[in-house]
Amino acid sequence: MRASFDDENNRCEIGGIVRDQKGQPLAAFGNNLLMPGSVVLGELISIKAGLEFLREKKLNQVLIASDSLLAVQAVTEPNGDLNYVGLCVSEINTLILGLDIVSLFHVKRSVNAVEHSLAKFSSSFTTFFCWVSGSFSRWLVKLVITDISSIQ
Repeated sequence: MRASFDDENNRCEIGGIVRDQKGQPLAAFGNNLLMPGSVVLGELISIKAGLEFLREKKLNQVLIASDSLLAVQAVTEPNGDLNYVGLCVSEINTLILGLDIVSLFHVKRSVNAVEHSLAKFSSSFTTFFCWVSGSFSRWLVKLVITDISSIQ
């Protein structure tokens, strides 16, 4: 999951990709939102959107990668704050309870290239969008293939 921020237009773009255990893409999503109160909150909103998307697609065994260490720590070590960040963390943990296996971990920003591109692409949308395997656009297929070959 990834959030990207456009301060000039007061927007937060989020994006994510769902892969199988071999790294092959199953689905991708993104959204363009008003800027939340902080960067961490934007990253948390991205994680929450990803979990909601996974629940809708009935995927229960998931690994979630985020390049925001602060967002990962907020979810894995909640402190009970009742501010917007704390409320979003609470909603994320409620979504996690509905899944069989969940692991949330931090990755380097360079590993999240596809997610970053999806987040940037979502700036041209006004609502949530998604693709499922078999309906990926050509640019997304090329992006994912490049990403997979860079990991191997």
